[in-house]
Amino acid sequence: MPEGKVPRHFGRVVESAWDVPDFISSILSSRYVVNWLNVQVPSFSQLEVFLAANMPDGSIRRRYRGLITALKDISRAWPPYFRLDDLSPEAMGVEDWEEVFLRLMQRGYPPVMVAGVLRAIFPYLTELRRDEVFLGEEIEIYFMIPFISRNHELPQEQIVREALRYGADRRELEYHLHRRKPPKAPYRGAIVLTFKDPDEPAFSWRSRRVTSGWLRVPIIQPQVNITTKLEMWFNYNVAFRGYWLAQMYLLASGLRRGGRSEVPPEIDAEWADFRGRLERKVT
Repeated sequence: MPEGKVPRHFGRVVESAWDVPDFISSILSSRYVVNWLNVQVPSFSQLEVFLAANMPDGSIRRRYRGLITALKDISRAWPPYFRLDDLSPEAMGVEDWEEVFLRLMQRGYPPVMVAGVLRAIFPYLTELRRDEVFLGEEIEIYFMIPFISRNHELPQEQIVREALRYGADRRELEYHLHRRKPPKAPYRGAIVLTFKDPDEPAFSWRSRRVTSGWLRVPIIQPQVNITTKLEMWFNYNVAFRGYWLAQMYLLASGLRRGGRSEVPPEIDAEWADFRGRLERKVT
């Protein structure tokens, strides 16, 4: 069982739903995450498949004309190996659109482009939700924190103390400390954007799965438009909960844009223990 208090909120507040793309850009470019890996975003891949598969439908083309143009403009800045001009199963050498989706998932997206795609999507959320394009009314943006053995921001001894404080298995921890390429599961997490109708209640909490931890990111003005409001969460693996929380504390402290440094006292209090132990590491 964790010895320390487990925070339930991220240590930054986002002013408005429309600031979320900048916030996510700051997260994915931070030195506290693995910022050079392609990120998997299942709903982006689903959107690409939806638009490509329905291109013969004139009503779809008209409805999403601006979005299609914006996505094409964004893709021009992608590295050449990301750009796929024809997503048809025939051109991709696969049997059906489901396999196209899987190919796009494997490819992933450049982290620097994720915010631009979100900005293109937000004006079309009403239509995209009505057409049930997204998987489960959510956009999950998967990312990783560094392997313990490759973390350059915290001493290994500090990481070990935090991980053990919050219930990590000592033998599993030792295994990860001495492997150059350990299993990735404990280091994988996601930023989860959930879209809701304006009158829907906010989640009081997320999954109770023992392997899953959650941090709510407060959004002061969560309304995207008259039909949709937004919730945002960090989902993380609890195997090394203390390490994850330490990285999240440093990440929140080091953000330069996309979030307010002033947070409600109750959220600030959740991180008081980490502040006392890690404040000298924050730059």
